Amino acid sequence: MDSTPRIETTALAAARALRRAFDARLAPLELNLSSASALSFLREAGPLSQTQLAELLHIGRASTGTLIDDLEAKRLVVRGADATDRRAWRIELTVAGVEKADAFDAIDKGLRSQFRRGMTRDERHVLADLLVRLESNAEAATAKPSVAKSRASRSSRA
Repeated sequence: MDSTPRIETTALAAARALRRAFDARLAPLELNLSSASALSFLREAGPLSQTQLAELLHIGRASTGTLIDDLEAKRLVVRGADATDRRAWRIELTVAGVEKADAFDAIDKGLRSQFRRGMTRDERHVLADLLVRLESNAEAATAKPSVAKSRASRSSRA
């Protein structure tokens, strides 16, 4: 039996360990990685729609809505009308939100340095490229087959 760990199991274990480390360090700020990342994206990009924020966070719109509700209750963001789409809201940081985003940056910088210890820049680039490819392959595996592929499959069985 091959003793090499499975890529998928190792990737999931690494992701869980990274999240636990972030969440532990962010607990004093009363944030988790998702909420801190949302604040950081809003500071970098300015006001965003819920859909845009969901895409940046790689989570669903409903989960993003819950996240925004929590950040709004903590007075870290506000929802404002979207001038171009009256059905949408623009999510914007408050002064307190900017302060929390700044605090997150310091934590993020320290943890990234710790996580990357012993890895060269080239190794980090290779790892990032491989993880992006793994994510893309996983996304493709969950995609619904196109109608054309379904039809082709049915006609080849006839």
